[in-house]
Amino acid sequence: MVHANDNNPAGLRSLAIDALTAVSKAQHDSVAKMFAADLRQHDPLLANGLTGVLSLCDKARREPYTRVVHRTLADGQHVLLHSSTQPLRRREDAGVVAFDLFRFEGQQIVEHWRSEEPNTGINPSGRTQVDGEVAIADLDLTRDNLELVRLFKQLVTVELRYDFIERFIDDRNYAQHASKVGDGIARLKKRIAEVAQQANRASTAVMNPRKYLAEGNFVFCLVEARSELQHNANWDLFRLENRMLVEHWDVISAIPPREAWKSDTGPF
Repeated sequence: MVHANDNNPAGLRSLAIDALTAVSKAQHDSVAKMFAADLRQHDPLLANGLTGVLSLCDKARREPYTRVVHRTLADGQHVLLHSSTQPLRRREDAGVVAFDLFRFEGQQIVEHWRSEEPNTGINPSGRTQVDGEVAIADLDLTRDNLELVRLFKQLVTVELRYDFIERFIDDRNYAQHASKVGDGIARLKKRIAEVAQQANRASTAVMNPRKYLAEGNFVFCLVEARSELQHNANWDLFRLENRMLVEHWDVISAIPPREAWKSDTGPF
């Protein structure tokens, strides 16, 4: 799915930011216009249609916050936003880091995925979950970069061939923004080895990439992660340079039990 130059990515990017801002500011009337009445909502804890997204407005009205959008990625009719929030009434609360993914038909949002996790501050390498590069470049390499990330995901996280990591990551040039993992490949190898141990006990694949999007030097992958103990949605955003992965951000959110879902759309 690579359509980064189709339609008007700048226009859709702006519409997506406006929509997320309207939700964050509890602007019910604006949200009702920007989102389709039959919206497909992929957050399992939100209902389909306007009911679910308007409930986010209600929450923002009860517990107001500011939101900063740090990164955007536009691919065809899809726009990904990487943002963080800061509560206005509970200053001791560090807020959340979030990904929102919107699919447009014309000027209206018809499908929405979202994930968030607590903002935990500085990671083991002194980076935050949202700092780092933001500029989109190398639009002519969009497809090549997507295929490279797809291969990395298949070999390293699906097949658990962590001996292939050096083909994709230079230990001297890899900035890791994940909250619990630092720079370089040593910590990444350790983490993948832990996942491999889970895989040996699991009856199904631990990592299952479900969606890819790309724009220039940024590639996003939404992954279903399942083990004996947990079922997560992993949102991974990579930046590439010279056919190597050089920077990574993520948000990991638990998928609630099926009986807790408010629609049958599903998280992917």
